[in-house]
Amino acid sequence: MKFDYNKILKNKYLSEAFQFRFCPDEKTFNDPYFKDQNQRHESICPFCKNRTSHFFAELAEEILNSEKNYSLQKGNIAGIKKELGAWKKNYYYLPPLVYINRIESEYAFCFLVSPVTELSSEKDIIAPESLTGFIPLCIETWNNLKIHLSLIESKVFDLSKYSEDIDKFTDTGVLPEWSLIPFKSKKSEKVNIFRKFEKLSASYFSSSPFYTLVNSASKTAEKFLNKSSEIYNNVSVSPEILIKTISEEISPKTLSSSSSKLKIFFYSVYVENNEVIDIQFTKAEAENDFKEGEKRIVTGNFTPINKTAEYAGSSALALNSKGYFAKSFFSDADDDLFLFHAEFPYCAGDQIWFFNWYIV
Repeated sequence: MKFDYNKILKNKYLSEAFQFRFCPDEKTFNDPYFKDQNQRHESICPFCKNRTSHFFAELAEEILNSEKNYSLQKGNIAGIKKELGAWKKNYYYLPPLVYINRIESEYAFCFLVSPVTELSSEKDIIAPESLTGFIPLCIETWNNLKIHLSLIESKVFDLSKYSEDIDKFTDTGVLPEWSLIPFKSKKSEKVNIFRKFEKLSASYFSSSPFYTLVNSASKTAEKFLNKSSEIYNNVSVSPEILIKTISEEISPKTLSSSSSKLKIFFYSVYVENNEVIDIQFTKAEAENDFKEGEKRIVTGNFTPINKTAEYAGSSALALNSKGYFAKSFFSDADDDLFLFHAEFPYCAGDQIWFFNWYIV
């Protein structure tokens, strides 16, 4: 999407919405690790050229410090894990809040939540400050987003006792008495621009390859760990067999071309009683990516997660933007030296998914 800054700058709420969706948060903006990305963003973004802290930084901090020990249920408003924020074409996509519309055994179906109530329109329902205890929040019932529960890191508000009203509004358009009244026309130019922002953000987070991985892991863990004696007997020794099974189920295709823009997605997978109980993302960086004979070798370093568990092995996938991948035939990680190493049959791929497996 090409952003029209002339139109965005003319409207206070569009300006705030843009920053809240596509500008790096304070921590990312000041992180030397992202120096190049921040400089490219700053060179084109009118809001970050002379940047100072603002309301949205305070809001983000408030969300990050929200309830951590929680049980999610229908009607909650929650935050997506902050580490899932990512750079894309010189813009930083900030993880949004979501309204949890439904919870099932394998998936959570959510609606994206926007705090910019002034740009609400048809199919928006607005919970006023008296309900949230913080700021008015606009639930965009037109903006569906499928996301796995494991990617939620905090519960921010509880609107569960109003969930029947919200369901009724979604189905019939009947606005509950407690809702603020949105704009009557969705044809307003600024509303259209705002909705493009929201759709763009939602499409990134609902289509992330990591969601596919987590969803597959949930189904595969139940299907194979509990029902297959071979995997059940070996998982305590080598749980990476799970990701190999997932890989086979996705039907891999051959990769054909190299990419110089390598991204590392590094996950720690925790297994307890033969079940995947947690998947955590950590920062990693490739130092070497080269061809040796018919092999492609990728090595680098990662930041370990401080969690007591027994290391049980590693596995890796090389993935390109079209979703084609190759499995590593050797991978290893050293928690003491913070180094990882993966070897693939020679393949292309601009992403490396690396998994450390732990027994809790």
